[in-house]
Amino acid sequence: MAAELVTPVDELSGLPLPIAPTEYILPQESPNFADWHHHFHPASHEDMKSIGGIAIRNCRVQLVARRDHNEGPSSYHRFYSGPPIPEEENDQFSLTVLACAGYIPSQAIDLRSGEPKVVDLSHTQQKILRQRQDVFGYRNLRYAYDPIRSFYTEYSMSRDISCLNEIEIEEFLTTKDELRQKFLGHFLLAQVVKIASEDVHAKYIAVRRAGLLHPFMPAEPYSLVKYKLGANGRREELFPRLGQRFKEQYGIAEAA
Repeated sequence: MAAELVTPVDELSGLPLPIAPTEYILPQESPNFADWHHHFHPASHEDMKSIGGIAIRNCRVQLVARRDHNEGPSSYHRFYSGPPIPEEENDQFSLTVLACAGYIPSQAIDLRSGEPKVVDLSHTQQKILRQRQDVFGYRNLRYAYDPIRSFYTEYSMSRDISCLNEIEIEEFLTTKDELRQKFLGHFLLAQVVKIASEDVHAKYIAVRRAGLLHPFMPAEPYSLVKYKLGANGRREELFPRLGQRFKEQYGIAEAA
């Protein structure tokens, strides 16, 4: 049977619904028994070849039993051709932010009857999906960091930043004081990230208040996005790119 169904998505977040988890612990290092299901697929889809599309592809994968994933008569990939793939960068950004923040839908795709159906997750199934691997991450849901960092960098640098303080930008570009430049760089980069995060801000706040995110997620999405750009040293590697972006936005000519 050719896979023809469109994967259902969560109405609140737009994320594809997970496969209803088994009620026993799956081994992470036993590929003959369990493997990782990419919620956004197929990888060959035209809209997953851009930097945002690659981030979408890798923003949520789920540890599932192979019989539920791609083996057996009632496995997921025998039924579903994939979910809608967002074309617009702002939609890709919002979805990846919610995925990285640990959003868990209230429903899932149940395959146990031989035909897929959307069901409400039980308390036990919710608990399984929320089981922690470490302080900030889940055991059975994960994402790939490098594609997310690359996309967030490009997305943040492409926003309209004309509202920023030109005096602070000029000082950042011209000061010879290394410590002052680092301070301004971190401050201005945070402002750029905050601008980039505006579109997802209201939804992030709402779902966080509803308890649908990982409990240790920050209060606002821009803090999460800034964190995904890396620790201080890695963010400082972006300062030359930030400076070039300011020159482009404000029409500042290169020094002779």
